[in-house]
Amino acid sequence: MGTYGYISIIAMVCYGFMLLMFLAAKKNKIVNSFLVVLTGLLLWTGGSAFMRAQFWPHYAFWYQVSLFGILLLPYAYYRFILAFGGAREGMTGKIYLAAMLTCLVLNIWNGVFLACPELVEKNGRPTFVYDIKPTILVLFFLVGAFLLHLFVILVRICKANPNMKVQYDPIMFGVVVLFAGNVLISLPVLSGFPVDVLSGVINVFLIFYALTRRHLFRLQMLASSGLCYGVGFLFSVIVFFNVAPYLQKVLHLEMDKNMTVFALVFAVIFLVIYALFTFLWKLLVRNVFVKEEVHQAEKIKEFSSAISKTLDLQEILNQTIHVLKELMDVGNIYICMQDASGQPYRGFASDQPLNDLAFSLEEENPMIQWLAVHDEPLIYREFRYTVEYKSMWESEKHQLDKKHIRYCAGLKDGDCLAGVILITAPSSKKGLVYDEVQLISSVTSVASIAIKNARLYEKACIEARTDEMTGLLNRKYFYEVLNEEFEKNKEASLALAIINVDDFKLYNQLYGVKEGDICLQQIAAIIRSSVGDSGYTARYGGKEFAVLLPKYDLFSARNLVESIAKQIFVMNNRRTDMKLKAVTVSAGISAAPYAARNVKELMENVDLAVYHVKHSGKNGIQVFDTMFRNNNAQGYTRDRAHIYREYETTIYALTAAIDAKDHYTFSHSNNVAYYATMLATALGMNEDMIEIIRQAALLHDVGKIGIPEYVLNKPGRLTDEEYEIIKGHVEASIDIIRHLPSLDYVIPAVIGHHERYDGKGYPRRIAGEDIPLTARILCIADSFDAMTSRRCYKKAFPLEVAREKLLLDAGKQFDPDIADVFLKLLDENRLEINEDYNEIVDKYALPAVEIEIEKFISSVMTTMRTQEDSEGFDFLTGLPMRNRGEKLAAEFMQQDNGYLVFLDMDNLKKINDIYGHKAGDRALKLLGSLLLEYAQHSVVCRLGGDEFLMFVPNVSKENISEIVSGILQKFEERKAEDVEIRHASVSAGICETAKGASFEECYTKADKALYYVKQNGKGDFFFYQQMEQEKNTDHGTGKDLAMIAKTLRESGNYTGALDLDYREFAKIYEYMNHLGERYRYRCYLVMVTMDTTPDYVMYIENIERALESMEQAIRQKIRKVDVCTRYSSMQYLIILFEADETKIPKVMDRIFMQYYKQYDKRNFIPKYEYIPIMDDSKDMPLNEVPK
Repeated sequence: MGTYGYISIIAMVCYGFMLLMFLAAKKNKIVNSFLVVLTGLLLWTGGSAFMRAQFWPHYAFWYQVSLFGILLLPYAYYRFILAFGGAREGMTGKIYLAAMLTCLVLNIWNGVFLACPELVEKNGRPTFVYDIKPTILVLFFLVGAFLLHLFVILVRICKANPNMKVQYDPIMFGVVVLFAGNVLISLPVLSGFPVDVLSGVINVFLIFYALTRRHLFRLQMLASSGLCYGVGFLFSVIVFFNVAPYLQKVLHLEMDKNMTVFALVFAVIFLVIYALFTFLWKLLVRNVFVKEEVHQAEKIKEFSSAISKTLDLQEILNQTIHVLKELMDVGNIYICMQDASGQPYRGFASDQPLNDLAFSLEEENPMIQWLAVHDEPLIYREFRYTVEYKSMWESEKHQLDKKHIRYCAGLKDGDCLAGVILITAPSSKKGLVYDEVQLISSVTSVASIAIKNARLYEKACIEARTDEMTGLLNRKYFYEVLNEEFEKNKEASLALAIINVDDFKLYNQLYGVKEGDICLQQIAAIIRSSVGDSGYTARYGGKEFAVLLPKYDLFSARNLVESIAKQIFVMNNRRTDMKLKAVTVSAGISAAPYAARNVKELMENVDLAVYHVKHSGKNGIQVFDTMFRNNNAQGYTRDRAHIYREYETTIYALTAAIDAKDHYTFSHSNNVAYYATMLATALGMNEDMIEIIRQAALLHDVGKIGIPEYVLNKPGRLTDEEYEIIKGHVEASIDIIRHLPSLDYVIPAVIGHHERYDGKGYPRRIAGEDIPLTARILCIADSFDAMTSRRCYKKAFPLEVAREKLLLDAGKQFDPDIADVFLKLLDENRLEINEDYNEIVDKYALPAVEIEIEKFISSVMTTMRTQEDSEGFDFLTGLPMRNRGEKLAAEFMQQDNGYLVFLDMDNLKKINDIYGHKAGDRALKLLGSLLLEYAQHSVVCRLGGDEFLMFVPNVSKENISEIVSGILQKFEERKAEDVEIRHASVSAGICETAKGASFEECYTKADKALYYVKQNGKGDFFFYQQMEQEKNTDHGTGKDLAMIAKTLRESGNYTGALDLDYREFAKIYEYMNHLGERYRYRCYLVMVTMDTTPDYVMYIENIERALESMEQAIRQKIRKVDVCTRYSSMQYLIILFEADETKIPKVMDRIFMQYYKQYDKRNFIPKYEYIPIMDDSKDMPLNEVPK
């Protein structure tokens, strides 16, 4: 075969080795296309080797096989490049394949392109000589053109992905070498030398370089033992057939003579050669390929074992950095972690203690988004050519580039990206090692599982240590922290504060548990933000919070708690969806070592301080010190019974106030207390509960102090509106009780005493045993006394009727079991009905001071009641009541001429709603005093509610006009002294009466005149006869029209802007709108809003003063043609007629400057916004201007 034959054999063996290697790999499109390349190379080199060895059947056959392989290679490379680059195959490749097959068939038939070489002897050795014909240029042209097309495709792929060029370079250089070798074989000077096969050997090394250094494919399959044995066998056969002839000559063995010995010897020789090559090949594979992988696998196994034994996140990250540094030649390693979803990834750990970790990667960073979606690591140099990199901000690129980032890998927690590993290169010039990508992937996979477990453990620890609803520390863990901090701060100060929410049970009862939870969460957020990192916060109990402040003294701790209390008080002011009551807190503070020697003593001292605040009116802060303890030691050892008794005077003072308002309610409350306590005793309740029920009964109707008398004592049936007012006494009672020292324990009974067992009661409409037991007891006692007592609207029911009512409503209104017990008490005559109350008091053993108070109040009220019943006078205004006044007026009208005047208080309901009934009562008293002052020889009475009647005899029209206008004018002057009644006014209707006229007829006419005034602006008076005259008069005459105009001018004689109520303002607004549409007048609607500063605690006197100042400023500083009104409690509306928009800011500046002159405090900040008054401006944006 000669020396040249060995070149072909070497190339064939190498290609065969690679083919075996890829046959053992997992198949895909790229692997299959590379197998075609290797098959072509093997056919070419194998055919050349077998031709030179002149194997069977003939060397010409192996020549054609070799030629087929070399012609197949361009198409095979074409398929491989397209598959590797992800491009689609076109028609060009198929055309080339068809052309090559055609040329091959023609060449086999007559050797038209390159005939089979001729075998000749040169120097005693067989040599193959090719007869080169010009027609071979056809093959070179086809192959060259196709290769040129292949290079064009390759350039296009590399432009799309520049990273592929690094991997393609060795392969394409090998293709060029192959083509050049086959071209050079046609040169005469190289005749007989297998330069083509030599180019194939060079191509082998280029492919090997691409596989190993450029990582064209992964070579994990080299560790296969079957592959090692296969390669050893292949080499053994080749070596054996080449060595056997020489051994035969040396050993002088002839096959025909010594067949047995020949076979045995050569079998042993083959086995020795096979064993030797197999051992050498396995050793080569183990040392070159497998050794590094085994080392890496061992390290990763050790790493996995180490982090599986810990749940400390910091230790896991440190172990991850350590194993990466040990297995890879890299620079620095940074690990960034995300605290919570939506937060940035901040520097958390590094391989060097001095590395800068003050950087972060935003969650929206395109690189972070890529890592979140993909599981494999990212090669930063390749990432720079992607669209994601180009979409990054320049600052983000610079941040990564300056660190010379080499790899980026994600640490996953399930589907979420928990962290990012950034690995830098030791030198920016070092090339990529693609095996490192797989290594990083393996390490991050193991680390991700450990991080997930660590986070689950951390979450479990947090849940075990924190309160679920508020997120603060729970009581158990807080005790651990308290003990630890106490030990740490033995030589320093340690302050402890307990913050207790006042009336929180009431809050839940009024607004529901859900709102209560929101309240606690808001309080927790305020405490957490106020304390920050300077201390610890915990939910100490249901409505209690604890604050532990290391290094804080008592003064600093008190300042902090005061700030927290102020924030809690105003937190509900920000609610826009519903109006909630303000929340107050009672707080106690103590500190070690000043007032406590150990943890237990510290806790006890703080509890004592909180207890002191609770029993001193709530809503306060008490700092505990040794003097406080000494002064209050005895006070806290008093028994519970005495604690209940110390509030008796407060309770009876409230019931006396009720008695002054309503004569019935006082005795009713005492009766209910008697019935309820007797029923509670019969139910076997303990003394504490009986005492609570007694106090709840005495206070259950205290809210009626705010109910208007005309509603409370109305003799007829209540309207729906009046019934809603009556129902409001329950919540009013609660609002009063909550301000009493430590009487909140009666609230459940008071708030539920009008609930029904079937759920149809009020205010919460709860049913069955959801109603507190104490409330169910009060319900029966309250209903029974109401049925058996005389009222202004009903007579007392007989005892039998009341008993029957209790029996019928058991299970509906009343708890059936409790009703049975009460009926049993009645049947056994154990209850005293309608007896003198003093006897009940004596039997109940009330203190003497309360008995004297009751006797005094009862005697006074009896005297007043007797006077009112006998004389018929209104207790509030001092005027005769309706029956007496109407009777006197009718008698006077039978004797004299005169005028009947019907007066009405305007806006009384508005005053009651905004400022309360006390303000409304002051307005009524003012009008009553003016009527007495101006009508000394007249009949005056209060008809009821806001209505009054006056009959003035023997006066002229001018005189009555002077009297009525004087009353209205004086009322306007005097109401200005009381800011809460400034919206009140008086309207009057007047009817002239003749001697002997019918009172009912004149009353109706005066009422019609009053109605006319009400419909035309209020705050004025009008004569009924003038109405009749207007109906019967022709208004078309100039004289009448001039008179009307004069009257209108005089009636509209006002100063400043026109100040209307909202309904009248709305009519003016609609009129202005129509006027603007018709005549294109430009009018503007301005809204002024009074905002408060965030930290301001509002007081009613400051609010009223600020609002009054703003109202006066508006009236004074806008024109008489402009109109204004109060829109809501904190807003005003203004209509600017024919205004220049550019001057509106100046107008508002004048108003605000005047406001600040009258009200110098800056806790209310006015702002305004305006829009044109035109229908087509509804979609225009508001022009908002804060001041």
